Amino acid sequence: MKKQPPKDIFDIKFPKQKLNIAKKEKIISNIQSAQPINQSSIDLHQSVILPWLSKFALLIIVIGLGVFTYGQIFSKEHQNAGNIDFYSIQLPEAILIKEDNHGSHLFYKDEQIVGGLQEITNDEKQKILFQSGVFENDILKDFEEPTQRIIIHVKQMGIIQTIHYFIQPAGEKIIYDLYFHANTPGYFGAEDFIQEKDRIHEIAKTFQLK
Repeated sequence: MKKQPPKDIFDIKFPKQKLNIAKKEKIISNIQSAQPINQSSIDLHQSVILPWLSKFALLIIVIGLGVFTYGQIFSKEHQNAGNIDFYSIQLPEAILIKEDNHGSHLFYKDEQIVGGLQEITNDEKQKILFQSGVFENDILKDFEEPTQRIIIHVKQMGIIQTIHYFIQPAGEKIIYDLYFHANTPGYFGAEDFIQEKDRIHEIAKTFQLK
């Protein structure tokens, strides 16, 4: 008996299955019933999750703006009120405090230096005391710390006098030289020169070490 040659795989015939009408309708019904479920999950995502994400993003933005605004306000108060790390002083709003390269603080009004604060030694103080133009030298009794004031005539544009307050806390070697440039009209809020000197004196009395 002769052996039959193997059939090619492509010649294999698979049995055909026919769907009757009932099975077709059942499959169509299952597909249609699955669609609302998917749509409902999409609706749930849009109606619940997305609003919460939007609220969370809005909250982050509000917090960020709040922190930024607080930083700006604090920075402005820091400059105007003189709330520095180791001292405080109540300056007019138009006066800004800036630190120079040597660690001293300069008082600015409209980009012009109108005073400042620097730490000096006793030798540096003596050099200031013996320069030309000093015409007043007083020991003040109305300051919290031992304070000496001198007034110097200055021949410069925009400055008539420079008033130095040498503040030296008891038992310390460091002397705080708090100085102001007086002019007419004044930089610190007075129109009259005499009133400006009084105004400067009241500002100097607000100086406090922390």
